[in-house]
Amino acid sequence: MLPLQKGAWGALLLSVVGIVDKPRDFNKNKLANNDGRHRGRKSERKKAAKRSSGAIGLQRDAKEQEIASSLPADLDSLPRLKGFRLRGMEMTRLETFIDAAFAFAVTILIYVYPLKLLFGGMFYFLSGHVLGQLVTANTAGQVRALFAIYGLGFAAIALEILLLNLRAWRLREPLRLNEHEKSLTRGEIIGWSVPATVGRVSFVLALTLPMKHIGWSGWVYLTLSFLVPLQRTWHARRRAAEAAKRG
Repeated sequence: MLPLQKGAWGALLLSVVGIVDKPRDFNKNKLANNDGRHRGRKSERKKAAKRSSGAIGLQRDAKEQEIASSLPADLDSLPRLKGFRLRGMEMTRLETFIDAAFAFAVTILIYVYPLKLLFGGMFYFLSGHVLGQLVTANTAGQVRALFAIYGLGFAAIALEILLLNLRAWRLREPLRLNEHEKSLTRGEIIGWSVPATVGRVSFVLALTLPMKHIGWSGWVYLTLSFLVPLQRTWHARRRAAEAAKRG
């Protein structure tokens, strides 16, 4: 091996350092490029989201304008129900029939028949097998399913009506709701949240309670006997206070 001069050792050391630094520089450049591409994709996603939200906003504005334009100029000439001016009375017979048939089917299949079955079993138990009817189930799973399905259906009906009123509240400007109608709409939203909550509680109890306490999934509906009047009283006092403030 030939001896290296003092300057050659320095050149060799610098070349080794350069070789070691090249992968490091390459990784830095690669990371910088990846970061730039990531920021570019993020920016494109933001632009796409803005375009989408803008399109949705335009559609919403167009729908609100369509609703506002379909209303008569003088809303006070419309028929009233508890002071609420009834809009949309010009529905066709076919639309009215379809809505009525759907509401009837849902009410019978999800609400009336299961309610009759559950309360028939409850009165059969309370009256010492004199009133009501015996409800039999082969397995514990069938009992849980009975209470769970009814609780889910009960909550779904209440939630559906709640959402309809919530939509009316969101469209209060194009619908030109006055203060009285806004108060009624708020009351309906809060009022229908009570049975929707009770139905969900019954559903959860049906799935979680031990079988010896499964009856509480049905007894919980008795809370509606005081929760609903309590909510109505509270809302009536609130409306009276708002009316007093308006003078």
